[in-house]
Amino acid sequence: MRDFALALATTAARFARLSRCRFTAKAALAAALLTIPAAAQAAVTFTFDAARMVAQGSSVTFNGSLTNTGPNEVFLNGISITMGGAGLTPDDSPFFVNVPLSLSPGESTGLVSMLDVFADLTAPTGTFLNSITIQGGANNAAQDELGFQGFLITVTSAETSAVPEPATWAMMLFGFGVIGGATRYRRRKEMFRLTA
Repeated sequence: MRDFALALATTAARFARLSRCRFTAKAALAAALLTIPAAAQAAVTFTFDAARMVAQGSSVTFNGSLTNTGPNEVFLNGISITMGGAGLTPDDSPFFVNVPLSLSPGESTGLVSMLDVFADLTAPTGTFLNSITIQGGANNAAQDELGFQGFLITVTSAETSAVPEPATWAMMLFGFGVIGGATRYRRRKEMFRLTA
C-alpha cells in the first residue's frame, strides 16, 4: 500500500508539473483518476477523451473507444456518469446511438461519440473532475464495471453582450447620418433639375 501511495504522489507531481500548475489536492486526484486502468476481469479496453473545454451556455462532445480483448462476447449495457461541477448536465444518448449492444472477441467500436456535456450559463468557471463508467458483462442484464475513466472539463465564461458597445452605437449613428445626408443631397439635386 505504501508503494502505491508513493507512486500516486509521484504521478500527481508529474501531472502538476506538466499542466504548469501548483501541486494541489485537485491535481493529485486528477492524476489518480486519469491513471486508473479499466477493470482487469472485464477484458475490455476503454479509452476516452481526457479533457475538453466548454463555454457557458454551450455543449461539448467526448469521444472514446471500446475493444473486447477477451475470449467471450461482452454486452455493453450502459454508462454511469459522475459530474464534478454544478451546472454541468451530461447527455448519454450518443453512447446508446453509437455503441453496439455487444462486442465479439477482438471487436472494437473505433472512435465514437459517447457523451455530450452541456454547461449552462450559471455553471461556475474552472476545471472540474468527472468520471464515466462503462457497465455490462456476460449477458444483456449484467451491470459489471467494464471500464472507468476520469476526465476533466474546463468551463470558460460565455462572452455575450446584450447591449452594443458605445463604439458600435457611434458607428451606427454615423452610418445613419451618412445615409440621411446622401438622401437629402439627392433630393436637392432633383429639385434643381425640376425648376431649371
